[in-house]
Order: sequence, then structure tokens, then C-alpha cells
Amino acid sequence: MIHIITPCSRPENLSTIKATIPEDCSWTVVVDEKATGNFPNGITYLRPNTGGNWGNPLRNIGMEFILALRAKRGDYIYFLDDDNIIHPDWYEAVKNESYPFVTWGQVFRNGQPRLHPTKEPRVGTIDTASFMVRCDAIGEARFGNEYEADGLFAQQMAKWNTKTLDAYLCYYNYLR
Repeated sequence: MIHIITPCSRPENLSTIKATIPEDCSWTVVVDEKATGNFPNGITYLRPNTGGNWGNPLRNIGMEFILALRAKRGDYIYFLDDDNIIHPDWYEAVKNESYPFVTWGQVFRNGQPRLHPTKEPRVGTIDTASFMVRCDAIGEARFGNEYEADGLFAQQMAKWNTKTLDAYLCYYNYLR
């Protein structure tokens, strides 16, 4: 099972995102305390009294929820921001993976590469949408509150056996 976590300050995008979530995945939306608007039905929402810091505290809350209540051996966590959608080739490419940490490249909405597939994830070479991590590999690692937290988290996860898919399987800010 792949558990998708979305930190949310833009609920107006959720219906569009929902249409791209594969049926075999779980989806948890962690709502920023300042978010207002219409929230579609049929989504698991967490509503903590926090937000900000580029969604990083919300990512951590979503991870805690999945790790504590839903994760089974071999499950993955994937982070999808609320200004993004699932790439149409993503699920087919990743659904049978077993490596602790799996990465791929990222494209702009027009299909032009933004971040190339990398075997050495670090700040500036990876985005939250361009990796997934097996739940049992996460341990105590969490996102910090700095802007570069996605790259720093990915660096921590890359200590595990990493598989880099030579494909572009995610978008950057698709809904902006």
C-alpha cells in the first residue's frame, strides 16, 4: 500500500487532486490551521492546530498518523503537495517496488525536465514529489522547519538501499 500525504492550505485544489489518486492508495490530507473553504467528501482529513513552514509540520503529523495507525510491513509514504497532481505514469511505475527509498525525476507542467533522476538526493536535486519511502525505513527521521527540508529528509532516507527510476514521474507545482 502506498499512503499519500498532502499538507493542505489550498482546499480549492483537492477535488482536482482527488481525481488523480490511484484507487489502491490511501490519501490523508493534513489541513493547515489557516485553511478555509470547501473540503470535498471522501477524503481522510487531519486538522491539527498548526501550519506554516512550507507544510513541513503537516507532513510530520501525517507521517505520525500513518506510522501509528495504518502502516503495514512493506507500505510506503509518498508526499503530494496541494498544488500538484499525481503524474499519470507514476503508480504503474512504483506500485511493485520493494526498495526502502525510491526516487525519480520531476517535470514542469509542460513536460520539460526540472529535476533529473538522481542517485544522490540532496538539497536542490530532489523534491517531495520525486521520492517515496518505505515506512519501516523512516525511523525517527522527520522534516525540519526549513525550506530545504525535503532535500534534507531525502538525504537521510538515501542512507538506505535506494533505487532510482530513470523516469520523470512527478510534476512541479502543476496546479499553480
